[in-house]
Amino acid sequence: MHNPRNESLLDELLNLYKFLVNKEYLNNLHNLTFCPSNKAGSIILLKIEMLTEPLSPNFFSFVLDTLGDLNGVFGYILQSSHHKLTFYVGVKAAKSMGTALDVLKSGLISSYPNSEVRELSLEESSLILAKVFNPDSYQALSSAIVIPNNTSSSNTPINQKLLELMNKEDFVAFFLASSCIGDEIKCFIKELEDLYTELSSFSQTEYELTHSFAKNPSTQISKSITETDGTSCTVTNGITNECSTTKGIIIAPLAVVQPKDLPQLSLGLSYSETSEIDNTNDRSVAEEECKQYAVTKSNLSGTSNTTTDSKEICFTSENKSITDRLAKLDTIIERLSSISNEVLFCFGAYFLSSSKATSIRAARTYAGLAKDKTLNIEGPFITMWEADDSIFPELIEELRYFNHLTFVMTPKNKCITNYTLITSLELLNSFYFPYPKWNTSSLYNTHIRNLTIK
Repeated sequence: MHNPRNESLLDELLNLYKFLVNKEYLNNLHNLTFCPSNKAGSIILLKIEMLTEPLSPNFFSFVLDTLGDLNGVFGYILQSSHHKLTFYVGVKAAKSMGTALDVLKSGLISSYPNSEVRELSLEESSLILAKVFNPDSYQALSSAIVIPNNTSSSNTPINQKLLELMNKEDFVAFFLASSCIGDEIKCFIKELEDLYTELSSFSQTEYELTHSFAKNPSTQISKSITETDGTSCTVTNGITNECSTTKGIIIAPLAVVQPKDLPQLSLGLSYSETSEIDNTNDRSVAEEECKQYAVTKSNLSGTSNTTTDSKEICFTSENKSITDRLAKLDTIIERLSSISNEVLFCFGAYFLSSSKATSIRAARTYAGLAKDKTLNIEGPFITMWEADDSIFPELIEELRYFNHLTFVMTPKNKCITNYTLITSLELLNSFYFPYPKWNTSSLYNTHIRNLTIK
């Protein structure tokens, strides 16, 4: 368990949680640097002339799964203008375009029998996309990131209800879904699980309080007696001999001759001899004997009485802010684990209009209809760009090529793409548009009936 006072590690984990779960940056995309994507890949549109009541809406999810297996990008365009509705679905694929297009066409005809679907050529599709995504035609672009999980059969399909609530307003709704690689999902789940493990160590702290009191009164009596018996004897014997002898001989004859005419002359002779002999003999003998015997007798008696009083209190403090985050993490991990073996899509919804109010209201309305309030996972996240933003034309062009909007977060240089992960059934809930014998030329003259999903 981590030290609850390790604030630096906790801050690091909370920042990672904000990035992976809260995704607050998706509400502040204006502060990020736009990063255009690769525009490679052809796009073919199908124009829906008439869409009838489906045999069973869920069957079309198999078509979407197949498109996902082909690594295709699925685009869905609703254009409401002057009380008329134009409806396109499109496919972008770098490879297997023919197969992906055949899957989409046959799936529409099979799931919506007696519908009228017209395939546009590559040139026609390009012209339509250039017209629909013309930056000069709009004043605002709004992005809505939400999991369209409100799939209860008692609810009106999302886009049917959206058009009812946005009646008589001109706007373009564009729903974009690109297939997601399974390995990326597994890596993301692993990252969330590691975060859960690290963060859970801060969810609670165990405290232990111990109080101990000890009393030990003691009485001790000591009695000691020592008896010593000793004998000591010393004997010393010393002999000293000393001898000294001196001998000397002196001979001193003297003769004096004194000639008359010469000075007086004296002549002497002397001899001395000394002899001294010292003889010293020194001897000393010492003997010492010592005996000692000691006996100590001790008596020790004592009394001791020990009293100990010990109390221990243990309690656990729970950090609710951490446990709430763990609960949300657990929900996300459980959801992703349960759908990790399914075909998943990176999904985003975009709303363009010549009216800023219409653009943002359409995004908010869709997000409110699509979000399942019982699913506490994420968002919705809403962002609006206006025509006077310097990157506004680039954003519209990016959507024209069926690319999600990608941004770079500085200084960490992390790429942020405004999409969320959904299943084909959740994608179908946005695609599903069950107007009976629906006709684009007379949409608002047709009586709209709410159908129950069977």
